[in-house]
Amino acid sequence: MENRASRLIHAINKLPESFSNAILSIGFGFVAKIFGTTGIRVRSIKQDQVELYLPNRKKVRNHFGTVAAGVAILHAETASGIVMGMNVPDNCLPVLKSVQFNFPKRMHGGLTATSWLTDKQLEQIKNSDKGEMIVQTRIIDDSGREPVNGSFTWAWIPKSR
Repeated sequence: MENRASRLIHAINKLPESFSNAILSIGFGFVAKIFGTTGIRVRSIKQDQVELYLPNRKKVRNHFGTVAAGVAILHAETASGIVMGMNVPDNCLPVLKSVQFNFPKRMHGGLTATSWLTDKQLEQIKNSDKGEMIVQTRIIDDSGREPVNGSFTWAWIPKSR
């Protein structure tokens, strides 16, 4: 399913990777201010998967010196929101319904959030004007561990006129 957002992102992705990722990171910073404030960077955006990196900088740290839990969830929500936003039809809005996250391990360094949709989920979005699904998101820290795991329940509904 191609919509305006995915067409724009695909056009930018035709540029060299380092250049396109920088343009997308800056562009998302204009649309969602928190993207720029936290320093989130685009690693890759595909139709079915989004990968973002959040460096562990002073603005996002808690009193332990690690990325604050709320910021980690925001980072993951951003990745899941982009992958949903790229796939819902232009006449629909993605709406976050619920968040489920666990923090079994301490975070070390920056975080990479990856959100994806399965072929079945993509087909479900394509074939219905409204619906709901769980978008899995994986967060890996700079040490290569998965200190956070969780998912988001997203819905899409027709835009009101």
